[in-house]
Amino acid sequence: LVTQLARARGVKTVSVIRPRPDWEAIVQRLKGLGADLVTTNSALKEDLKAAKLGPTPLLGLNCVGGTSALAVLGEGGTLVTYGGMSMQPVTIPTSLLIFKDLQFKGFWLSGRL
Repeated sequence: LVTQLARARGVKTVSVIRPRPDWEAIVQRLKGLGADLVTTNSALKEDLKAAKLGPTPLLGLNCVGGTSALAVLGEGGTLVTYGGMSMQPVTIPTSLLIFKDLQFKGFWLSGRL
């Protein structure tokens, strides 16, 4: 939904997904929904540079938890974690808090109904 809303407003999106056997089919589906770039966590930095999508991302949405794509968020960016599918804690390097002034937020929709 976020990807579709972003596309409607002209906002570029990057979908970071885990490698899987049906990679090409998933990439095409996500791009059909509006994703400008579909990549993996390990290829993110390189793919983001090559895609030339514009300014550095300022918002990340994390439904997996664990290690995430924090390094690509721009100065003052925000990471919102709304899931924990990896069953691992979100890891936040101190240097990103200090030198990039990143913010980290949690969101739980069903807990607020």
